[in-house]
Amino acid sequence: MKKNTIITMVVCALLIAATIGGLVWYDKAEKAKADGATGTGGSSSSSTPTPIFPLLYGSRGANVRTLQTKMNEWMAYNWFSVSNKPKSSRLTVDGIFGPKTQEFVSIIFGTLAVTESEYNTFIAKQMGVETVTYPKLY
Repeated sequence: MKKNTIITMVVCALLIAATIGGLVWYDKAEKAKADGATGTGGSSSSSTPTPIFPLLYGSRGANVRTLQTKMNEWMAYNWFSVSNKPKSSRLTVDGIFGPKTQEFVSIIFGTLAVTESEYNTFIAKQMGVETVTYPKLY
């Protein structure tokens, strides 16, 4: 083979390897972000972890995803008794505490953020673990 052909093949192989490596790295970073590995958006390289609670606008991760799922269930069950209905009857369960999630939190909890205690109580109630009294919404 000619020297130029060999060099071209080596360069192409390196480019392909670099592209595959970059895609694998990007996929791992996206999965870590989706799983909430960095808390509410902080850097995972810092020595102190970013606090997960309270859950508020901009929070991300598995706790937000669970909260969204349980708020959807709560809203489906309580839809007719809610006087201040949200613009949409369901949330997209994406693990991102955005404006729609904040609207549901405002209606269900009466606040703009969810503390760890409120979260645990609400999730337990939705799973039928214990009886909890929530403020009347009508």
